[in-house]
Amino acid sequence: MARKLKLSYHYPQEDLTARTLDSVQSLLTAMGKDHHPSNILREAAGLIAKHLRIREVGIGLRGLDGTYKFEVFVGYRPEAEAANRRLVYHAEDFGDSSVYKGVAISRLTKAYFAEDDPYVKSEEDTYNRPMLLKGKRMAEDEAIEGDYFSTHILSPHGDFLGWIETGGTTGWKLPDASAIKWIELVASILGLYLSTRAPQDHSERRSSTVLQTASK
Repeated sequence: MARKLKLSYHYPQEDLTARTLDSVQSLLTAMGKDHHPSNILREAAGLIAKHLRIREVGIGLRGLDGTYKFEVFVGYRPEAEAANRRLVYHAEDFGDSSVYKGVAISRLTKAYFAEDDPYVKSEEDTYNRPMLLKGKRMAEDEAIEGDYFSTHILSPHGDFLGWIETGGTTGWKLPDASAIKWIELVASILGLYLSTRAPQDHSERRSSTVLQTASK
């Protein structure tokens, strides 16, 4: 009995709650040990990808000039990552009147579905798997190329600091409600963390290996 409990604690194959609690614990531990914001963002993106089994994760932040650019990428092809790094967004791009066609599914998260052409014409090269575009959705929970979710990172006072952008799961399914709520929890933790940093600490501008600022 004790051995079984111990094994289920350390190797909870299908338990989303246990996997994600592990990720939150790891993120909080990293925040206590590493005070470099870019490292914390990479840790958060990696944990979302690993524990929630999300194919692509991008995190963006607001820069000193008030624009939003991507900072961190997990699971992107190099060409798609480079194209996304060039994108510059403004706060209104994340609002209800945005040119990006999304559906609000909670206070923090919007869903963008491929059938609605959620990308603008200048962003075709930002797709991670362009050869799979125009794929037909065979089931309601199936994820296809062009689907993505955007979760806002807010300060405790509601200041829009950035966002987490996620694709479907590694099994080509849309993230379920539980996964989205866990991503929102990670976003809230990042919002609290970033709100304690000096503005210039939020996004260290760097070259190819590390990152820049936020997105949709």
